[in-house]
Amino acid sequence: MNVTRLPSKRREFLELHIEAVDVSYVSALRRIAQADVPVLAIDHLEVIRNDTSYDDTYLLHRFGLLTINSDYASRVLFQLDCTCRCIDENCAECRSGKVNERKKHKCAKRCPSCSVEYRLHIRNDTPLVSREQLAYTHRVIECSDPRFQFNCLYADAARETAAYFAHDGLPEEAFDFQLLSLGPGQELEVRMYARKAIGYANAKWSCARAWFSNRPRIQAPESGRAAITECPNGAYTYSNDMEDFTRLEPERCVRCGICEDPKVHKGSASESMRIDELPESFDFHLQALGQLPPESILQQSAAILVEKIENIMKAFSVY
Repeated sequence: MNVTRLPSKRREFLELHIEAVDVSYVSALRRIAQADVPVLAIDHLEVIRNDTSYDDTYLLHRFGLLTINSDYASRVLFQLDCTCRCIDENCAECRSGKVNERKKHKCAKRCPSCSVEYRLHIRNDTPLVSREQLAYTHRVIECSDPRFQFNCLYADAARETAAYFAHDGLPEEAFDFQLLSLGPGQELEVRMYARKAIGYANAKWSCARAWFSNRPRIQAPESGRAAITECPNGAYTYSNDMEDFTRLEPERCVRCGICEDPKVHKGSASESMRIDELPESFDFHLQALGQLPPESILQQSAAILVEKIENIMKAFSVY
């Protein structure tokens, strides 16, 4: 198995060229990266006061989409592995004393070992006659543990876009997560809890998007070389001796089929270029969503894949 890292323009992307490996392992790595790497996300909301027009369910959904720095997620227990108990007096299951240690329900008590607490208290004190809406970002949320602050991964990309359009004078708050807008006299005070889980439980615990494709192989006759200049992405060229084709940037080929069309070079179908797939040769792409850097996601995905294979071998070793 050979792995080569390809250059990427943005830090949240990781692009690899993988050779001499079966497609099943690459597909397993993609699935684990998307849904099996544990990260933190807000999943519980306690509303103390809500004078806004936002529903409590909308607030939970909105806060749950915030990406939390999960570099230290290994130091947080899964909720099912924690020993904290449910102690709600209004819970019939708690009063009966039949609480299962491995079971958690809606009134389960949360402790610092399995959750991270966040607090938010904002109020718009502008006069009612002004009707001025105040916008708030994620910076107004207070975290009980500084290791699990919100991570705005796309801020750098937003700054590059602003610089491209000559908007260099924008304040730093312009690149933050935009949370809510409050009208005059409105107040919101909530307490939020984040826990560790994986993407299989809910999409908000998914930390990456991953995809891969087989690397194309060109079969070009003499009359088909002129079609290379018709490539819309500039993925191919040829050497000066007009004999060898050279791939400039493999990730640019999207298999659009333009170079395979006989009408492009006015030849017959038998003289057109042909592009098929190289076996056991893949271009692997991974995009981090903000909780973890892409390199860490790939390393954890590989470790999880090895652990799953070892568990399978151990389970079948008795037979």
